[in-house]
Amino acid sequence: MTLALGQVDSGYALALAVVVAAIYIVLVRFLDLNEKEPLWAIGVAFAFGAVGAGAVHLLVDSTTLSLNFFWGPFWSETGRFLGLAAAVGVFTGISRWRGFSEFAGLLDGIVYGTAAGLGFATAEVLVRELSTSSSLIDGVTSSPGSDLWSALLTGLSDGMFGAIAGAFFGVAVISRHKSMRWVLPLAGFLAAVGAHVLYTELAQGDALAGGAATFRKWLALLLPLVALGVVAVMDLKRESEAIKTNLADEVAAGVVTQNEYEALTNLGRRRSEHMSHFFGFDFDGWAALRSLHNLQVQLALAKDRLHHETDPAGRAEIEAECAVLRGTIAQARELYVARRGRGNQGVTV
Repeated sequence: MTLALGQVDSGYALALAVVVAAIYIVLVRFLDLNEKEPLWAIGVAFAFGAVGAGAVHLLVDSTTLSLNFFWGPFWSETGRFLGLAAAVGVFTGISRWRGFSEFAGLLDGIVYGTAAGLGFATAEVLVRELSTSSSLIDGVTSSPGSDLWSALLTGLSDGMFGAIAGAFFGVAVISRHKSMRWVLPLAGFLAAVGAHVLYTELAQGDALAGGAATFRKWLALLLPLVALGVVAVMDLKRESEAIKTNLADEVAAGVVTQNEYEALTNLGRRRSEHMSHFFGFDFDGWAALRSLHNLQVQLALAKDRLHHETDPAGRAEIEAECAVLRGTIAQARELYVARRGRGNQGVTV
């Protein structure tokens, strides 16, 4: 009977971690207003983050991970960083195969970094529940409300540490200097370690309990979270300007229609067009239109990189990417015309 109850408690803990991860991924993906990252790519980052957690727990003893204020965060961020780096490697390989990339900037890095961080956190819960017999005790001494609050706080911290590293990866991908493509991810790793150590010190550094402990935990999270929010808003503004500037000439070339250009430069109108399909139960048209708009945004961001690229080889690579995107946009428009009004006969997002 005890074993069965313990298994139920373990399943509850894992299910709670998965639900919290899903909540944060949906929120972060929603905040990327201009270009939604595909679910398959977010899943890849999540999975590699989970693998990173498994590797860390296999190679580093649990006492170090849970009690050492420096080496615990260091090894956790190492696993998270390697998981994210592996995901970026997969994205790079896929982008070379099809001619354009899903990973193209700071906001993309934040989304994928968050997914990797939450994958790491979810796998940690699984490892902990499989390796400890404390779940029964925890179930007796905690309540669903406190469990949810703790899970939300832990999920926010793990997602944020991944987002910090991911932001640096995102900037590295579009950097004009090849050396920065290696230096910036390393800087992101160090920044994530620093934020994790700060969080551990403020949240667990003394015997404070109750409201004081909660305040310290939120303070430790809000400091880097606000910084991430500021740079994300700045990057959203940069992307919006790039869309407006770089797609104007594509209207004359026929790559973007006037109606599409007006929707892409007006977020409210774009959302209205998407929702008119969705709430009209035209899910095929909704998915196809979102894909078309995403590709056009990717073209705008690629052209923005081209304007700042000075290396001839780099310019040629980006020009080739733009050419592939223009062809893919034409195909996506044909698909949208064919699918709109069909309902939900084969939705892909």
